[in-house]
Amino acid sequence: MLATRYLPKPLAAAVSSNGGKTRKKTKGRRCATAAVEFAIIAPLLFTLILGIIEFGRAMMVIELLNNAARNGARVGALAGSDTSAITSAVNSSLTTAGVNGANAPTVLVNGASADASTATTGDVVSVSVTIPASSISWLPGSVFLTGDTLGTAVVMRRE
Repeated sequence: MLATRYLPKPLAAAVSSNGGKTRKKTKGRRCATAAVEFAIIAPLLFTLILGIIEFGRAMMVIELLNNAARNGARVGALAGSDTSAITSAVNSSLTTAGVNGANAPTVLVNGASADASTATTGDVVSVSVTIPASSISWLPGSVFLTGDTLGTAVVMRRE
């Protein structure tokens, strides 16, 4: 703000934000206003923060599922591997990452449910991994992702 003490009085009044008038002290009447405003805003603020935590955790778990499905697809792309080796690789990756409660991975060969040992060179092996969102929540009684299922799929060609 412009320093008004060096300006003539009429000009100082025009430059100041309150027209040159001094403010009355109203601190006594407004002492509880901040507490009331905080009481109104706090639930919204905490809901926003908890939602950020919940969705951040969901995105982290989706990335962990993606890594596990990728590891399973890598195993499935190797000649001589079967569905049990793929399932073992996926479960091992999830256990190492600390993700519990995932559904059994789904292995598809050329879009059909079949054992991966039947795949030949050039066939497409797809590994899908899903988990209920309720089993990965860090919050008690999650309200943000209730009933949702997180999942991912990775596709690789058989060598």
